[in-house]
Amino acid sequence: MEYVRSEVCQELAHDVPTAPIAAPMMVHEYTIQLQTYHDEIVGRLKFKRADSTVEESALCSLGELQNLIAVWQDDRLLGSFAIGARLALNASFKLEMK
Repeated sequence: MEYVRSEVCQELAHDVPTAPIAAPMMVHEYTIQLQTYHDEIVGRLKFKRADSTVEESALCSLGELQNLIAVWQDDRLLGSFAIGARLALNASFKLEMK
């Protein structure tokens, strides 16, 4: 099967502006907030952005939290949490019980 671009698509492809990609914000401190949910320990990650807004992940199991932290450090985090922010390898954390 052969794909052919229309003339309009070819013209638009040349007119797309390219913006420089900004370096991710480095997170050096974050919080692990633990709580119980239906008799299971679950938690979420929280951190403060440069503009002082606090961002929180969804509630996760402890295993999922561990995985979330690992992929965040590797800058492989996909989804709606920590967009544009990377966890520093030497980041410190606080543990909170809710």
